[in-house]
Amino acid sequence: SSYSSSQEAQLATLRYQIVQARDYFTEKGSIGKYSLDCIEYMFRSYEELGGNGFILDMMNDIRSIPVK
Repeated sequence: SSYSSSQEAQLATLRYQIVQARDYFTEKGSIGKYSLDCIEYMFRSYEELGGNGFILDMMNDIRSIPVK
């Protein structure tokens, strides 16, 4: 693998947090602006670490949730 074990662990953690956020806020039916900003920051970190496009689908779902 071209990733260090530390990078792999960071990617796995960010991936899990983004997926969990998607599930939580989808069920809730809305998302706060601060929560959305935090998730966007996690996503940018995920991309910078070399994460794949799988999470982009999750982000598009999150971005479609009404902000309240």
